[in-house]
Amino acid sequence: MYSAPSIEEQIVYVGKLLFKRRLMDISGGNISCRSGVYIYMTPTGAGHQYHWNIPPQEILCTHIDSDELLEHPKRSREAISHLLVYRAYPTVRAIIHAHPIHVLPFCAAERAIPAVIKSAQVFGAEFGFIEEKPEYSYEQGEEIVARLQPLAGLLEQQAAALLMPKHGVFIAAASLAYAVDCLECLDLNAYCVLAQKWLSQP
Repeated sequence: MYSAPSIEEQIVYVGKLLFKRRLMDISGGNISCRSGVYIYMTPTGAGHQYHWNIPPQEILCTHIDSDELLEHPKRSREAISHLLVYRAYPTVRAIIHAHPIHVLPFCAAERAIPAVIKSAQVFGAEFGFIEEKPEYSYEQGEEIVARLQPLAGLLEQQAAALLMPKHGVFIAAASLAYAVDCLECLDLNAYCVLAQKWLSQP
């Protein structure tokens, strides 16, 4: 008899998949899901300690209305941003913060990414940046919440992505599947933008 994977198992599977596809790296990143009043999130060290082979029992689970996630000794450093987004946008069911290989050059150069392929254009005409704030801070979380406001329609239907200066990408989505789809499309789109530069050379 088929048994649907638990939320913890889904997060573990996605972490392994993203790492294999170079959408996550060893240095960091985090994945979370919301189910009812509970938030499930990867622990600190998901990359450098576990290499994204996280035991399901290590996935953190806390109540959305408490600050228990922020006080947990194994919390991810981005926990505050995840928590603030979930509290601000009830339709968000999943968040991925990642360091995808083809997106990072744009983050390093602080250059927005135009959507040049149709699969990426579903998520907007351009992928822009949040304003730089202290890393892992309440201010950064509030900035993400504010930048997502014009993209609220996307959050309800699919996903929205924000670039983080010299850091990575933050994706909020209506489901974990939509978050993965958005991340893959964004990275492939970034590769196509870079490849166009190469193709234009004699």
